[in-house]
Amino acid sequence: MFNNILSKIKENMQKINKKINLKNIAVITIIIVCFFAFNLSGLLNNVFTSLANLFTNVDGEIKELVIESEKYDIEGGSYKITKKGDWISTTEVQLEYELESIAKDNDISKDIILVLDTSESMDGLKISELKKSTSKLVKSLLMGNDNKIGIISFNTYAQIETNLTNDEQFLLKAIDGMVPKGETSYYQGLLKVNEILKDYVQTSNRELKVIFVTDGSPNIDTPNEIVQYLLLKMKYPYIMIYGINYEAGLGDSINNISDYQYSTSRDLTLDEILTETALSPEYYKTFQLEETINNKYFEASVEDITVSAGDIKILEDNGVQKIVWTSNEEIRSGSKQKLLIKLKVKEDKQKKEGLYNVSTLTEINLVLKGGISHRLSSTKTLKLKSGYKVKYEANAPSGCNASINLEETYYAYDTVKFTNQTLECDGYQFKGWESVQKVKKVNDDNFIMPSNDVIIRGTWSKVTLNKSMQGKIYERLSLYDTIALTSVPDNIRSKFVTSITGINFSSNSSDTNGKGVYTIASTMNDEYPIHYFRGDVDDNNVIFGEYCWKIVRTTTTGGIKMVYNGKPTDGKCMNTTGTVTQIGSSLYNLLTNSPAYVGYAYNKIYSYDKRLFPVFTYGNDVDYIDGEYILKDTKYVSNWITNYDRLNDYHYTCFNYSGKCDEVYYVYHTINTHAYYITLINGKKVEDAIDEMLNNDNININNSAIKENIDNWYQNNINYYSYYLEDTVWCNDRTIYKLGGWEANGGSTRDSALYFGVYGRIIKSNPSLSCRKIDSFTTLTNNGNGALNYPVGLLTADEIMYAGGTENSNSSYYLYTNQSYWLSSPYGFLTNNSIYSSNYILTSNGYLSNSDDNSSYGIRPVISLKSGIGYLKGDGSSKYPYVINVDNKKEHY
Repeated sequence: MFNNILSKIKENMQKINKKINLKNIAVITIIIVCFFAFNLSGLLNNVFTSLANLFTNVDGEIKELVIESEKYDIEGGSYKITKKGDWISTTEVQLEYELESIAKDNDISKDIILVLDTSESMDGLKISELKKSTSKLVKSLLMGNDNKIGIISFNTYAQIETNLTNDEQFLLKAIDGMVPKGETSYYQGLLKVNEILKDYVQTSNRELKVIFVTDGSPNIDTPNEIVQYLLLKMKYPYIMIYGINYEAGLGDSINNISDYQYSTSRDLTLDEILTETALSPEYYKTFQLEETINNKYFEASVEDITVSAGDIKILEDNGVQKIVWTSNEEIRSGSKQKLLIKLKVKEDKQKKEGLYNVSTLTEINLVLKGGISHRLSSTKTLKLKSGYKVKYEANAPSGCNASINLEETYYAYDTVKFTNQTLECDGYQFKGWESVQKVKKVNDDNFIMPSNDVIIRGTWSKVTLNKSMQGKIYERLSLYDTIALTSVPDNIRSKFVTSITGINFSSNSSDTNGKGVYTIASTMNDEYPIHYFRGDVDDNNVIFGEYCWKIVRTTTTGGIKMVYNGKPTDGKCMNTTGTVTQIGSSLYNLLTNSPAYVGYAYNKIYSYDKRLFPVFTYGNDVDYIDGEYILKDTKYVSNWITNYDRLNDYHYTCFNYSGKCDEVYYVYHTINTHAYYITLINGKKVEDAIDEMLNNDNININNSAIKENIDNWYQNNINYYSYYLEDTVWCNDRTIYKLGGWEANGGSTRDSALYFGVYGRIIKSNPSLSCRKIDSFTTLTNNGNGALNYPVGLLTADEIMYAGGTENSNSSYYLYTNQSYWLSSPYGFLTNNSIYSSNYILTSNGYLSNSDDNSSYGIRPVISLKSGIGYLKGDGSSKYPYVINVDNKKEHY
């Protein structure tokens, strides 16, 4: 009887989902009391065991959680920690801890001069945001503090709107009255700074700051602003000048007149930068985070832990590991810090299905220099499943009874083979299995199990046959075959093509300077030769996934590469020009101060710095002995202005006279006032820096700004149609054409520009579609670098050349849109009036040019249809485009 009662209790408890309400608890309590009355101790043990299991398993997988102090968003120094975790192999877990804290000002009184750009380019939204942000800053700085603010506006001329004052209403009125007009003169703005400070008296208990906000480089009075900046620093050595690059790529312009530089971006607003520059946040006197690992499942080692600042150690007590992250006065309140931990699963727990609690206790102790402390202990933990489900669904067409009942369990990073079971349905052909979620395929039959459940659906095509006028029955041609036949000259095609409907042959041509479809000679003998559209054609329009596309070329795997061309109207693709041909605009990358930023993705950054009149010893090479660099074949520069352009091959310096140093500086460019250089450590030379930025296998770790935008658009708009797309190559060719000043032996510091491979091909009018593997962006590694999240990218400059574009083209070819848009081809790392990484664009005039990567231009994503994809109707014209059937039954023939 009691066994029956126990069985019933367990059954009821299993029905409770996630949470136990008060009624359930009351019922369970009454039952337990009754059992006590009968002194059924053995049975009670079973009941309590069942209850314990119930409370352990009610929660599911938790891959992200937040721990925050009580006064987060209120008190300076308060914090929140975001924990994230996931599997990175079948036996390893990666944890990421991100610390965000509220800045605590040091309470030192401040005198702040705001120098604000009010030139004509600031008109519209920019001036509105500037007024809003600076007004907010004024209110914040004057709230109960002994701070003073002065305001200068500058355009062609400059005006002192207010001297240093704490009159809030006066300041707000001055800000509100600013009107954009005229040109941009940094010099005039800095002159007024000197005018405000001419009678300024420094005191030990006050800070003096200048915050200079601009959206463009100076176009008058330049370079007088550099001299004025140096004079300000000489006259007021205690002044700090902060330059804010407001939605613009300014290169050296802002660097030349400021001590610290900031740029607005998607992640860093003007509000946030103004607060950052105006405040002087305190550092944590004590910073300690202790994470007790759940050693039932996991074990950690110090070499598998990295941290953005501070020190890491592991304490062990009776087999329990505690990771301790500490920092003494190195971490500033208001900053973001990261801790990365790789945990190994213990051997006896590997590949055992269950829910793994990652840690048992988190303890945090933060104390600011001012005395404010934040202490907290939390048992909140990440929970990771070790086993995930693969479930098959028939996805049968309407009216079919095909079904499948198959569910399997795998572990993250297992190799999963699609079932070989096939389905049948009259009038349809079963095409195979495809994952609904994004998975990383090994080949057509296998994929890598992600750390989540996966649904596999059947794919079908409708059996469609057509009859020609002669009565010959044939299956509809694929889109690739249609394009291939179009590229064949009439006199040859007529010998073996008798009657094929729905194909427009009118645009073929034997003259590649005209318009039509052409075949690249080097691929003629391949199974799938590459055919490309050239000139002012109008038979390459496609409707796919609710959007219009222009076919650019085919691929060596029989795919169809297409560029975005807006949305259809009444079943037509009439878009030829304007912003409708783009999904929006973007920077290519947020920063431009390193050659690495030409990458569609990048990793190691060697950013440049500069030094004023560096009169020191220089060498044409270095030795590295016992942790010290020693310059070789040295020369001494005694007068910079007369010798800066004579350094020739002498690029290395310690910026001292001895020629010995722990870190060495490679100078790649010189002007009459400055040397521009990168810093090298641990025995590395410039060729090592080039390899780490452009050639090594790990260069594609961090997404560019434009890749992030394209990925987000794809995920929200095209991801559903991924079944129809192939994983072809999107090239980001970072091979080097000319090293310039980056060539240690033979590169002049005056001729310093570095140019990439596409630059040379454009000069020689010799485009190529070959791409080395590290620059071949793909989702899988069998045909490229595997660095893409989705099969989407950008056009290359080479593809533009094949289509008819040159450096001085007119608008008479189909890729012209009267809009400038980004290409994925690197141009160079330039040193003209400023220094910046640069990529190719197709300009609004239709010719190939380049721009710094921090500029904003249009985005036209490129995708590639799979080999064999057919079309329902159309002849490719803008009025009657090819239509790819992408209904939810995947009927694509």
